Amino acid sequence: MDLKKLLQRLSQNHLHIAFPGDSSEEAIEHSVRFNSQAPNFSSLNEEDIQEVILKIQEIEGIDMDICSTIEDDSENFEEWLTPERKQVLNEGYWSNYKNLLSKKGSFSDNVLTTIGLDTDRIISKCGDPDPTKKNGWDRKGLVIGSVQSGKTANYIALITKAADLGYKVIIVIAGRDNNLREQTQKRINDGFIKPKIIINDVKEPVSITDKFDFDAPALERLKFSRDEKPVVAVIKKNTNVLNNVKSYFSSSKLFRDGKINLPMILIDDEADNASINTKYGSDNDDPTRINKDIREILNIFTKSSYIGYTATPFANIFIDPDDKDEMIGGDLFPKNFITRISPPTNYFGPKKIFLDDDPYNSNTIEKITDNEDYIPLKHKKVLEPKIPTSLKEAIIAFYLVNAIFYLRDIFDSKDVSMMINVSLFTSVQEQLKLEITREKDRLDNLLRHNLFLENEDAKNRLKIFEDVFIKYYSNNIKEKWPDIKNAIKKTYLRIEIKSINQESSDPVEYKDGDPKIKAKSYIVIGGHSLSRGFTVHGLAITYILRNTQMCDTLLQMGRWFGYRDGYEDLCKIWMTLNAIDFYQFIAEEVNNIGEQVKQMERLKKSPLEFGLMVRDNPLSLHITALNKMGVGQKRTINVSLSSRFIETTTLPKDKNILKRNFDLSKKLINALSLNQKISVEKHHGLPGLLFKEVSINDIEDFICEFVSRSPLTNPIEPIIKYINDRSDELSSWDVFVTSPRKKSRYAFRNIKVGDISIGTSGRQLIIASDDKIKFANGKISGRYIEKVGLSELAVENEINKWRDQNRLKILKNEIDKDGYPDSIFRVKGRKPLLVLHFIDLFKDTDSLRYSFEDNDFAHATWSISFPPTKKHQEATQYFVNKTWRQMNFFDNLESNELIELKGSDGS
Repeated sequence: MDLKKLLQRLSQNHLHIAFPGDSSEEAIEHSVRFNSQAPNFSSLNEEDIQEVILKIQEIEGIDMDICSTIEDDSENFEEWLTPERKQVLNEGYWSNYKNLLSKKGSFSDNVLTTIGLDTDRIISKCGDPDPTKKNGWDRKGLVIGSVQSGKTANYIALITKAADLGYKVIIVIAGRDNNLREQTQKRINDGFIKPKIIINDVKEPVSITDKFDFDAPALERLKFSRDEKPVVAVIKKNTNVLNNVKSYFSSSKLFRDGKINLPMILIDDEADNASINTKYGSDNDDPTRINKDIREILNIFTKSSYIGYTATPFANIFIDPDDKDEMIGGDLFPKNFITRISPPTNYFGPKKIFLDDDPYNSNTIEKITDNEDYIPLKHKKVLEPKIPTSLKEAIIAFYLVNAIFYLRDIFDSKDVSMMINVSLFTSVQEQLKLEITREKDRLDNLLRHNLFLENEDAKNRLKIFEDVFIKYYSNNIKEKWPDIKNAIKKTYLRIEIKSINQESSDPVEYKDGDPKIKAKSYIVIGGHSLSRGFTVHGLAITYILRNTQMCDTLLQMGRWFGYRDGYEDLCKIWMTLNAIDFYQFIAEEVNNIGEQVKQMERLKKSPLEFGLMVRDNPLSLHITALNKMGVGQKRTINVSLSSRFIETTTLPKDKNILKRNFDLSKKLINALSLNQKISVEKHHGLPGLLFKEVSINDIEDFICEFVSRSPLTNPIEPIIKYINDRSDELSSWDVFVTSPRKKSRYAFRNIKVGDISIGTSGRQLIIASDDKIKFANGKISGRYIEKVGLSELAVENEINKWRDQNRLKILKNEIDKDGYPDSIFRVKGRKPLLVLHFIDLFKDTDSLRYSFEDNDFAHATWSISFPPTKKHQEATQYFVNKTWRQMNFFDNLESNELIELKGSDGS
């Protein structure tokens, strides 16, 4: 017990009493040894001390990546969060909240620092609340997190900073159910309104919804007026409540000329749920009620910032970015910024469970195969559910987990829960609660009458508990059955059954670190509330049977994702075989969204350039509800690049991006030149630089960062995936840099890349729209470019083969004997070829250069020739948003048609 007390003491003082602020391994060891000298810990030996040191080093080693952000830089938005302005954060609401998180031990120092940096970045992309700035603003953003990963802590941190910096109205829309609102209200009370730990003496915010939602009496409880203190409302996502909010602010004396001249920030938790306008394309152009209500609230204020938070952003990014109504303002598309926050490294999430590990051979996932006769996947609300054997075993497993918590000395300090989510219907949930209550009474009676007996009959009657232990835990944990059996005596009576739904009045009061409340053991039964936002504390056992086909809804049901420090090895999830397949697919697509955001950040793209593509699912899953797809459409995209030639024939018009492409190309050439000292030579008659044996990593880095607008090379993800899937075949590349020598209107000049002089090519401009430029003839490379990298003999052999196959046509003069296409040089066994071009554009054959006058610039483009592959690849269907279609010319042309137009010979 001394060991546990020492760990608790160090945790309560955030581990570093002796060396505050230093989380190095040496400082942690010094701090542990310093505290172990106290009289209370005299019984500790060296082995005990080493155990505490290792545990704390493990906690403090938890890290978290900085967020990725793409932002709109087309507006005249000035960065306002200067170091001087940030000073107030050290002595206000944020400082108090940060100290609370630190004292609770909720996050390591590294993670707390990252939360601070992330929320600095998010608030800096919102509007400047400085009252001396007269201009109004309307900012909209989206924060993408992970299910059960700490999004609430992030937006509480955000609103504390908003209050410190001068926002006067803070509205948090916390879900659609009362229990979600109440849970969020409690957390905001504890962290912001009435923090349990106060370092800085700041004015308590005015809370309009402390004990009640924004109901009609709230309009009378407190009149809204200009005050130094921020006003906070935590409300349900309900149209009656939202209308009350509108009435409250519009009836204020500050409401003049249809506006309130104060800065307001609105946090929309679960922003993909109910906030989405689902009437796109309908005869009625009016948006859905909740969507309209939120837009009208924003429109009341001259200065408003809207930030949606979600783990499933599909519906948000399918919003039409061009939709705007003069009366209620633009739709909730995150036009100004999209931020992807990362979970800490100890996050127990979709990637870990379904991608990093094999879910079909997992210690965490158990398969349900016996439910149809008891709780069918498809059922109506009149169902009378019964308990299948798999659910009975899951309940017994929860009894075992409670006992193991006791053996690990965390039973008194940690809540522990089991979640049962098998039906959308409240009536079915309540019926199942009765069945499980009867099953629990049976198990409790069995334990009560046999646990304290040592005879053989008692042992046999308790065998169902031992059997579950042997089946699910005996090979994976250090605890043994005799000790667990003894511990059950002290834990089983704490288990309670609760239903979590709109009709339930069951109080669910978790300890959640509150010293005044005892830790709880709950079996919670629910549906929608358990699928959206509600946090089930200490969730160790999950039993889920739901037949929804919506990816976002399924992912939100994964309340088992989160942090399981100290008991991850005890966690069990019972689900069907189909559900395992579904979650694997969803985990891949969520990971894909995060990668797309990271790539767009590297490419300096804005949310309005977010060409989102989400893979369609062969298992009949939908990305989101069809009425949330907005202007999203399905496209068939063929990314089979075997024996294909692709080029970046269309570029962005933005000069900064074009310059970055140019610099990126020079960077690659410089890097390759360090290893291979070569000069411009002719290769099969084509002058240029040829680099051999180039790593696949260099190629991927280059094409990932290069910004193109060509339909077949933007987005780049399918091409990267194709290359990665064939890393054994495509591990080594040839890179050729064209360098024309002839001076003419088609070859203007030389540019310097390091010590190398490279000639530019001339190309005619055919299209110059507002955001893109396209080359004439839809091609870059000249004929025979794909000979490069092959030997003279190999080229001659392929030409002779082609002539033999076309002998009759050549004899009849139907084709020229030298008219062979480049495609014949895409031969098995050759290396893939990347070709770099530096191009000067002209409007017509008589004009001067169209590109910049800067001599140290040319339009950089690239081409790739892929050899044949041994691996088969099908065309893939993707859902794409409006931006992606506009960027890729797909409003009038299907992508598979466009690919056919590209041809197989590079023309």
